[in-house]
Order: sequence, then structure tokens, then C-alpha cells
Amino acid sequence: MNVKKTVFSALLCTISLTLFVIEGMFPPLPFIGTRIGIAYLPILFVFFIGGVWKIRDAVLILLVRILLSGIIQGNMMGMLFSLGGGVLAAVVMGLFSRFFKKDSVAVIIAGVFSALAHNVGQLMVAVVFYSPSVLVYIFHLGIIAIISGAVIGTAVYFLLKGKNKIIHKIRYCDKNY
Repeated sequence: MNVKKTVFSALLCTISLTLFVIEGMFPPLPFIGTRIGIAYLPILFVFFIGGVWKIRDAVLILLVRILLSGIIQGNMMGMLFSLGGGVLAAVVMGLFSRFFKKDSVAVIIAGVFSALAHNVGQLMVAVVFYSPSVLVYIFHLGIIAIISGAVIGTAVYFLLKGKNKIIHKIRYCDKNY
């Protein structure tokens, strides 16, 4: 990884962490444990930007963001929940970005399915550490995941679709295009 790509990776991780902190300032949604997940916007963006960016770059940014958010929160269980959901969501985003065209509407579908996978991963952690009774939230979490995943996926779709010099520089940060 060259210097430009390292700087852009740090910038995208910082954006994700900032969105995570800002989202934590909003009052919680009506159901326990629900957040919109806007911190995943830069992660989904990296999975689908193409160019010099690989799946491992997006996973690395995600893991660093989870570690830093756990340190900022000071909550080890919160970090485990984020890790459980984040890994499953990363697998889904990675599969979609690998098998579908980078600038297609597949990014919106990937946003929805990765949000659903994130909830499944967090519920798996909750079942292990608490009780299977937390599975009663799966329906409510699924509805919120579909809506928030579609919104985040749509935002990334329009970011990638637009002809923007900054997006172009991020996409090809170590090549002279």
C-alpha cells in the first residue's frame, strides 16, 4: 500500500468513526439495540469503489473502526457486538462486490443484505452471551435493517455513480489516471 492509499484509508476510517460517534448522539430508535448504521457508509463505499481498492482494504478499515469505536466507548461487549455484526456484514459486502458490477444497483442490494447480516451477527453474539430470548427482536431489527441498508446503499450508489474528481482520485490513488 502506498502513501496515498494509506492516507485515504485513514481518512475513510476516520469518516466511519466520526459517523459512528455522531450516530451515538441521536436518541435511540424505538426498539432496543437499533441504530441506523451510517458508519458503514464508508465501508460499503470501499467495497464497491473498485480501482486499486481490494476487499482486504475494506475489511482492514472496518476492523480498525471497530477497534477504535470500542476504545472510545470503553465497552468491550459493544466491541464484540460490532465485531460479530461487522464480520458477517463484511462477508456479504465482499461477496456482492466480487460477483456484481461495481457501479450497478447491486450496491443497494448489498447494503440491505449486509445490514441484515450485521443484525444476524449481533444476535448470534447476544445468544452466546445472554439468552436465545433476544431472537424475539429479529423481526423488528430486520425491518429497520432493510430500510437503513437501502438508504445507505443508495447513498453509496449515487456517490459512485457521479463523475467527481475526488472519487476518481480515491479510486485510483496510486496510479496516474
